[in-house]
Amino acid sequence: MTAFTDMAIAGNPWTNVNDAPRVNYLDPAEYDQTVNTAVQPITWTAFPNKVNWYFSTSQGTPYALDPALTYPLADKGNLADDAVLQTWIDAHGATYAKTLRANLSDVLAKYPALGETPGDGFAAVSIPTGVSGVCPVVHWDQPQDEWALYSSRVGGPRGWKDEYNEWVVTRNEGGQITKISFTAENPEYWFTLWEVDPEKVLVLYQQLVGPQVVVEDLYLRDAEGNVVNDAAGNPAYNPLNKWNYGNEATETGGGAVHLTSPPNTVGAEMYLGGAATILRDLPGDQYSPANMICSGQYGGNFRNSDPNIGMQGNQVVRNVGKPITLTNPIALYMQMPDFSNYETPDGTPASEFFTVVRGRTAAEAGPDVHYDQILHATFEVPAEKGYTVSDIVISPPTNEDRVFPGMVLRTPPLPILYGSQIAETFNQALAATAYLDVDLADSTRFPPVAEKSPASAQNGWAQPLVAMAVFDAVQSQPAISAATIPLLPFETPPGVSLPHMALEVLGGAMAPVIDYVGPDGTVAQGITVTLNGAMPQTDAPADDGIYEVILYDLSIEIGPDVPDGSYGVRVTNPGNDPDVPVPGNILVRSGQ
Repeated sequence: MTAFTDMAIAGNPWTNVNDAPRVNYLDPAEYDQTVNTAVQPITWTAFPNKVNWYFSTSQGTPYALDPALTYPLADKGNLADDAVLQTWIDAHGATYAKTLRANLSDVLAKYPALGETPGDGFAAVSIPTGVSGVCPVVHWDQPQDEWALYSSRVGGPRGWKDEYNEWVVTRNEGGQITKISFTAENPEYWFTLWEVDPEKVLVLYQQLVGPQVVVEDLYLRDAEGNVVNDAAGNPAYNPLNKWNYGNEATETGGGAVHLTSPPNTVGAEMYLGGAATILRDLPGDQYSPANMICSGQYGGNFRNSDPNIGMQGNQVVRNVGKPITLTNPIALYMQMPDFSNYETPDGTPASEFFTVVRGRTAAEAGPDVHYDQILHATFEVPAEKGYTVSDIVISPPTNEDRVFPGMVLRTPPLPILYGSQIAETFNQALAATAYLDVDLADSTRFPPVAEKSPASAQNGWAQPLVAMAVFDAVQSQPAISAATIPLLPFETPPGVSLPHMALEVLGGAMAPVIDYVGPDGTVAQGITVTLNGAMPQTDAPADDGIYEVILYDLSIEIGPDVPDGSYGVRVTNPGNDPDVPVPGNILVRSGQ
């Protein structure tokens, strides 16, 4: 968490301008806990907004999908015809169902990939890439030969569920939902716990998924199925193992233990929080969540989460004039659903079927906490009730009325056939702490973030260090995404050799100077880096010798006298002066 805080403050001075440092974001460890503060919860809806933004008629997209069909799309990533989809359409009543079938038929005729089952990702449909400008709105007039697959922007088996909450459903043979599992847990926690005690990870998996999970199921494997070891020689953890994968849970696979969508990490949350504290030179009529995220280039636009988090955090700095940090304990938290529109067959309050499995409600957290801190929850009807989750109905809000010639038809209460229906009824949250007795370190209004120009002026922005075997295993399997790469500082004792380590770098050159910088700000004399090879990750030749992404194969010697501490890595491209190091790349700790 210290490394993530340091990165949030450092920003990106290596490839960007107007992006660093974020000195209005504070490290809470440097302040007395009795300092005068105020905590502001920040909330957003858990339903994946990008599904609406790119595919719903409400946004004027060429896909023109009726909003009622965004629920199966949000759940499954496709509109493949099945009995559940037909039941869902029929539930809207005869008149509306006819309209829905016509809309579905028309959309699938134009975009047949939406009706196919892609396997592990979102349907193979394309969206504008932004070459002609995509911020703060989507430019649908961009030539379609410049579009890119939507799935390439939301990698992984549920990457479009990117509001810091993911879920899987369990169905019976009739297609009815018997259980929905929701998770808001960040993957970094699980990587850390795996390093401490894999058996404890197994115990938690068995609690959250079932007793059928064995520890070997959680190992990272290469494309041939061989177990991949980390640099310490232990089996590496695969966060996209078969029990934390996909959108449906069965006896043989599928589950939602922790977040897997690449944007859904606590490191990204903290980096966003730091970026939001930079004040921007925007006219009052352009000061909005969309313009702020475009100006600051943090997080993902068109989500409910990132634009809202950035805007609310920035408003504290801008309007209150005080620095902030994210509130401890830093995490992404699920809030209790609003059950007011739920109706059960026997009148039992639907809230009785919602169970907080990990985390706590605001009431359990204490009088000073004003938001729920739920990490994992389930919605399940006990078997003795004699009915299922799909026998519970939710009444849509009145703004979902449909207008037909000569009448307005109210959508009837709808059975719960998709987890996204429940996701629409609860928020996610984090909280920002404002330091009321501390003045802003920088009240300058900065222009928007831009890339350093020319490209040769850039230095490399290093990403987390991992064993090359781990990196290769991930790269060889398209079904698993970058979420499988450990996101933590690489931990090692002194006096070890680390052959063939993978360091992926943005804005790197073929022959940089790579060194490690210690806690005192000087080059660590006891850490020796040998560059074995540099491999561009794109086919296009680099302008000015700088590649958008480059992978370095390094051998690193950690001397026996290297002091314990956190070491940043510095990648200096030829002809450039060194920049500040990327914080927390290696953590040296004796006795590990």
